[in-house]
Amino acid sequence: MGVNEFHFSILRALLVLFALLPLGCASLPRADAQDLARTRTQFPTATLASLEAGRRAFADSCAGCHALPRPEAKSADEWPKVLDEMAHEAKLNSGQRDLIAQFLTAISRRSQAAQLERR
Repeated sequence: MGVNEFHFSILRALLVLFALLPLGCASLPRADAQDLARTRTQFPTATLASLEAGRRAFADSCAGCHALPRPEAKSADEWPKVLDEMAHEAKLNSGQRDLIAQFLTAISRRSQAAQLERR
């Protein structure tokens, strides 16, 4: 493989990567009014706009290093501990961390509520 072919291969791989990054956010659920109501028990100042900002911050900050975990993969009580561990690695400021925590809590509680309804 010549140098030009090698550079072309690298460039093509980077283009594919950058083209697929937004898809991580597209597959994440969006919070609704019911999610907001459940989230306000822990985050009284949460709004639909802050939940959406948390969704975007989660995708933007986390997808650069690893596959995004599903928000419902952990309980609302587990996510703060995970965020505490990852905030430094992801270079999150306290505002970004809080927005992500709101979003993950909202979607996790949605999943928990759905499980309770099925019982």
